[in-house]
Amino acid sequence: MNCIPRILQSRSQRFGLRLGADEIDDASQQVFALVWQKLPEYRGEASLETWVFPFCSLTLMGLAKRHRRSPGQMDEAQESLLEERDNSRGVGEQLDDVHLHAALARLPAEERAVVQLKQFDELTFEEIAARLSISANTAKSRYYRGLVALRESLSRLKGGFEG
Repeated sequence: MNCIPRILQSRSQRFGLRLGADEIDDASQQVFALVWQKLPEYRGEASLETWVFPFCSLTLMGLAKRHRRSPGQMDEAQESLLEERDNSRGVGEQLDDVHLHAALARLPAEERAVVQLKQFDELTFEEIAARLSISANTAKSRYYRGLVALRESLSRLKGGFEG
């Protein structure tokens, strides 16, 4: 499962965490242990990478909290960003993350792959095209078609909670 360190590295950079290779390795082992423990719950409705993503995010949130409690581990700017993110995310937004990953899992594999590479790995359409052996225009079409489907799926889901 070499996707775990890659997801952790990408997400830690997005969170503004400065993690060393040892910390990424430790976090990868934690995620792998969680995934192994929860593997009987995996139903194959999503790619394994999509299913693993929330485990990576949760592990990084715990790591960020530990960093905040350890003096000198983070500079003030990083600490401020993490506090702002935590304070702005209520339970509803955390549920939105779960629903987003569920909606993402329902996308056709071709669209899901492009959306994941664009959003999670922050690749350009040209990089996605090269990785998937498709044209950049095909990557764009799949990406925007996937976004429309995600939007529709999430609005139906949200409508079900409000109604």
